[in-house]
Amino acid sequence: ATRKAVLEYQKKAGLSSADGIAGAETLNSVFDSTNKLTKENATFTKLKGSVVLLDWFKGGSDWLNKGAKFTVTDVRTGKSFRARRFGGWYHADSEPITKEDTAVMKSLEGFSWNRRPIWVTYNGKTVAASMHTMPHMANPTKSNGFDGHFCIHLPRCTLTARHARDIRPAYRRLIGLAKQNKNSII
Repeated sequence: ATRKAVLEYQKKAGLSSADGIAGAETLNSVFDSTNKLTKENATFTKLKGSVVLLDWFKGGSDWLNKGAKFTVTDVRTGKSFRARRFGGWYHADSEPITKEDTAVMKSLEGFSWNRRPIWVTYNGKTVAASMHTMPHMANPTKSNGFDGHFCIHLPRCTLTARHARDIRPAYRRLIGLAKQNKNSII
């Protein structure tokens, strides 16, 4: 598995020594600050393990606790980025961690209220969820290029206290789609 990952990196970096062995050219490339390749934003190809459904009010909020830094994988494209939950009582108010993470998120379909099926991976567990990509309201980190936050919904999340019923059917459908497609990109 390691040789395969090194070979994939070498090919994406355009190295002449693409042989799966981390030799001098590969190591120099990894530590070259001008290579424009980032491990955190590498294209996601296959999820290992299983995807679970986790009720927001029965462990989901505690699992994805405030301050958690996690990986979001878009089920439709396979693209991944890192995010941080900073708030939210009824769902996870989150933000991309870096400008590079914001660029990956924006590449999904720009900034939009359209919901997307996602996988949230944190502490060795991957959970089916949905999100939108529209920055709005609170903006805790000014340096990430994302003027606000976005919302992640797990099963049984609500929008606000005013909407204290289960999330909309479309959100439930997307979460189900994320769970169903645990080992493939759709």
